[in-house]
Amino acid sequence: MNNDVTFGEVQERNPESNLRPDENHFFATLAAFEGEPNENDLPVFVDIDVMRELENHANDDTRVELGGVLMGQQHIDRQGRPFVVVQDSIRAKHYQATRGSFKFTHDTWQQISRDRGRMHSNMQMVGWYHTHPGWGVFLSGMDDFICKNFFSRPQDLALVIDPCKREHGWFQWHDGQTQLTAAIYWTAHRSRLPEIESFASSYSKEPEMSLHRNSQRGITVTPGTTVQVIERDHHSNWIQYGFLSVQLLGLILIAWMVYASTSRSESVSSELDSQAALLKRVKILEIKNEILRELIGQLVANPTQALAAYDELASAREEMRHAEEAITSHLSRIQSLEVANRNLEKVVQKQERENAELATIAESKRRLAPLNASTADSKTGDTRAYFWPQDPMTLTIIGVLLGLGSIAGVLYWISRRNAEANEFLTDEVTDLATGRDSDIPSYKVK
Repeated sequence: MNNDVTFGEVQERNPESNLRPDENHFFATLAAFEGEPNENDLPVFVDIDVMRELENHANDDTRVELGGVLMGQQHIDRQGRPFVVVQDSIRAKHYQATRGSFKFTHDTWQQISRDRGRMHSNMQMVGWYHTHPGWGVFLSGMDDFICKNFFSRPQDLALVIDPCKREHGWFQWHDGQTQLTAAIYWTAHRSRLPEIESFASSYSKEPEMSLHRNSQRGITVTPGTTVQVIERDHHSNWIQYGFLSVQLLGLILIAWMVYASTSRSESVSSELDSQAALLKRVKILEIKNEILRELIGQLVANPTQALAAYDELASAREEMRHAEEAITSHLSRIQSLEVANRNLEKVVQKQERENAELATIAESKRRLAPLNASTADSKTGDTRAYFWPQDPMTLTIIGVLLGLGSIAGVLYWISRRNAEANEFLTDEVTDLATGRDSDIPSYKVK
């Protein structure tokens, strides 16, 4: 973690005697963790709205560490036992943070002082909090230094929140060392007891330290407000020497690259362009050097945690590679399905055209069926099925009409014969009366 931190002066105030929230009828309290706390654990009563605010702040950005201060009151009960009430918090702004470090700047402390001035006069600073996104719950060497030098009162607290793993731990002072306390109680107005119970159901397990370290630390304080922390862990000196050697080799490599880039820049025709390129390369090298130093510092401070993070990163890269392969295969299958779908659409369209043509042909055949049947029957000499009705009534009518027609024809024929006979007789009578011989052949009326 970053070894530079800037703080202002923390005002001390002696604890006053007061009634504990679990003894006050105004409040409803509920233990945050299962089981009985240790007798050495400092009771901490945290308002559930304040805890929600702290969680929201921790989830604002999980790429870097965030932090702030805890506001409330430090008291002793009627039996003289200390306890702490956390009633509010102040977010740190204008901070400098990375994935594994958090820095309070001078502007941050001024902003906290201004926000604190707008609170009630009995509200005091009872500790600080910061996040460990993905690192777990523990206090690093830098965190311990901040506790010892700026929050060292017996009832001062340190809260660590891991928003990625949804874990948090409250640290107190005991025998000059920081340790987790399990005597955490959620509080609110007594009418909100069901809400407290629902909130506490998600915090029923006591947090475990993700990294235990027993090391002796030497602290060097320089004038001013900037503090440098140097950790000396006798059990891991060889690891420190190894990383320091890597850092030295990296610095030598960087110096050689700077020298090489300087030599190459002399061959550039334009002096201005060569200087710009050199400055750009040097800037990149400085950034790489800063990143290398920060990584080495994190490895020296937390070698086990850093190696675990590296393993997680490698596993994440492998999972990403498998995911990319699966996506590529899925896209290929989608393309194949699209081609098959287009081919199927063409087949369906062709089938629809063929069906339309078949329907047209069927309709034409249906319309031409009587004519075809007539033609076929005419060839076989049987046309009754198409030209002679089969209905008995129709046949009767046709028979009557044919009979009447026959009778009318016979009568017409008889009348014609009678008319011819009368004409013949008239002519004969006329000839006889005139005495002329008629050359007209005689006809014999039958």
